[in-house]
Amino acid sequence: ENFLNEVIHDLYKQRIQSVIIEGGALTLQLFIESKIWDEARVFTSPRTFGEGIASPIIQGTLRVQENIDSDRLEFFIPH
Repeated sequence: ENFLNEVIHDLYKQRIQSVIIEGGALTLQLFIESKIWDEARVFTSPRTFGEGIASPIIQGTLRVQENIDSDRLEFFIPH
């Protein structure tokens, strides 16, 4: 958690106001749990790969849902 605060503080000092986080489940879950996100775009495919790591849990408000070919795009904002 301290690492995440340092990253955010460094971005603030550099006047960076927008960041796209693309990471694994742990990285994404850290940002979600720290409540330092303002939108999430989630792509879901009907394809499965068998076993794997569970995706992060987003507790937010679903604003838009759209189908793109066989995939689904969901747009969330925090509660």
